[in-house]
Amino acid sequence: MDDRSPVFNVRTTKMSDGMYAFVEKRIQEMPQKTFREYAFQLIERDIASEKEIELGKEKNRHVYDELLDLRHKMENEFKQLNKKIEGKLTLAKPNTLAAHQKDAKDNISPLAEKEGQLVSDEITGTIDEDYNIDF
Repeated sequence: MDDRSPVFNVRTTKMSDGMYAFVEKRIQEMPQKTFREYAFQLIERDIASEKEIELGKEKNRHVYDELLDLRHKMENEFKQLNKKIEGKLTLAKPNTLAAHQKDAKDNISPLAEKEGQLVSDEITGTIDEDYNIDF
């Protein structure tokens, strides 16, 4: 810290009129009414802002780590759940649906199968109706 510049010179001619008026107004609001006081206040504000940003980054890292941990836990839970589901499916009877359909077909009477057919070789029933064609 021995290489400090003894004086920071500021050329107000390089400032726009609006900037100069703004700085002048702020200096008048300062207790000691000096540019130095105003500059120190700005520097302290910048340092505090940087500290907040760094603190925010640390919080973000912590939150990110927590999210990664939760994601890992969820993936493990889903893997275990998938294994349980697959295990239960292998314990069940193979072709369960086909077995149920076969059982259902066995329980249907032969007449019920023929009843719904439109065309068959076997003729059933009689036509003993009286037709009255008088209109």
